[in-house]
Amino acid sequence: MQEAPPPPAPKVKDNPYKAVKDLETLQTKFNEVDETIEYAEDLLWKSEYLAYDDIVTEINGKEWTKEEIRNLLREAQKARKSYLPAQANVIKEAEQRKAQKQGLSKAVREELSWLEGEDSDVKRQFQGILNGPILKKVIEAVPEFEPYAEYLTAHAANSIWNKPKAPSKAPSSTKLTPPSSPSSAATKTEAPAGIERQMKDLRKKLEDTGDEDAYERLRTLQLSRKK
Repeated sequence: MQEAPPPPAPKVKDNPYKAVKDLETLQTKFNEVDETIEYAEDLLWKSEYLAYDDIVTEINGKEWTKEEIRNLLREAQKARKSYLPAQANVIKEAEQRKAQKQGLSKAVREELSWLEGEDSDVKRQFQGILNGPILKKVIEAVPEFEPYAEYLTAHAANSIWNKPKAPSKAPSSTKLTPPSSPSSAATKTEAPAGIERQMKDLRKKLEDTGDEDAYERLRTLQLSRKK
């Protein structure tokens, strides 16, 4: 996953420029405000000795008093200092989220092949959540979450609904029935041969070394065969 973007800049309440969605248009607004500030300051300087309610100019057929020009200057300065920079941050953050969303969308399709595959239950569940009203409300309340919405929703759907199917049981006809006593026949045939080998080895050891222990073990085997 990509790194998280920096914390969002503080928003301005009731920003009159919130409808501006691109930096090019916003730059035009910056230029207009700068011109207004320059015009109002120049006009107030020329009207320095007039009363606040004196008419100092006419704009588009409307007369403006000195007080109205002061208010116009005050609003333009506020826009230049606060409203316009705040909206510039909003637009930049939106562009960053858009780029991050594109990167995560590409990444999740590389990680989960079913996103580009045919229709399936997990894909329908994913699309239902992603396009549903709950997630829409979350994004409206927290725009910073939008880049992660598709990625996290896809992995959540994959964990919940894309589980491998349990292997089917083998048919009863394939079961093997073991013999009732698998070792009994082998025991009967192999035991005498094993005792004969042990007796042969013990006789040789007794002849070669005269070992009393070998003698005792040999006698024990001989007696066991007579039972």
